[in-house]
Amino acid sequence: MIADKYFIGVTHGEVFNNLYVTPNTIQGYFQSLTNYFNIFNFQNNIKGTKITCIKGGIGPIENNHFHFGLLIGTNNAVDNYSGNKNLKSNIAIEIDTKYNFTKNIQWNFNISKSTVQDGNFSHESIDAGIKEIFSKYRSYAINNGIQVYLNKCKTKISILYRLIDPFFKSYGLGFIRSDNIRYELKLEQKVGKRIDWISSFKKMGCFG
Repeated sequence: MIADKYFIGVTHGEVFNNLYVTPNTIQGYFQSLTNYFNIFNFQNNIKGTKITCIKGGIGPIENNHFHFGLLIGTNNAVDNYSGNKNLKSNIAIEIDTKYNFTKNIQWNFNISKSTVQDGNFSHESIDAGIKEIFSKYRSYAINNGIQVYLNKCKTKISILYRLIDPFFKSYGLGFIRSDNIRYELKLEQKVGKRIDWISSFKKMGCFG
C-alpha cells in the first residue's frame, strides 16, 4: 500500500575513469582536461568521484507523482602532471513530476539546478552553493514533454522540450554541451511484433 502512494530511493557510489590515452595525441590532450560532460577528471583513474543521491515523494515512478531529489558529490582527482589536487563539491536539486491526463495522454516535467564549488564541503561552500541554487544564476536544466498514445494504430507521439543553461554542471547528470535549447517531435510506430519504426524532427539552438 505504501509503495502505491510513495517513493523513495537512495544511491551512493564512486565513479572513476579507466581510459588509457597518450597526451601526445589530440584525443589524449582533451582527455587530460576537466570534462564537464560527466565531471570525471580523466587525468587519474584511481581517485574517483563520490556521489550520494536521495529522491522521494508522492506517487510511484510509473504513475502520477511529485518527487524531490538531492545530489551531493565530491571529485577528489589529482593532476598526474602537476600533482595538484582538483577537489570540487557539487550540490544539485531536482523536481520530477508526471501526470496522466487520460490513459493515452501523459505529461512529464523535470527541473533541476546545480552548483559546483571549489574545495570540499564546508559551511562556507554549502552556504555559497545554496545561495547560488536559489539565485538567478543560470544553472538550470529543464525537460518537458507530452506523450500521446494512439492504441488503435499502435502509435506514440512525443512533443519534447529541453533547456540546458550555460552554467549547468553536475556530477549526476551530464550533457555534451550546455547553453542549449532543443525542440523535438518524435513518432514511434509499431510495424510488427518485433519491428518498431521511429522518426523524429529536432530543432536546436543556443542562448548566444
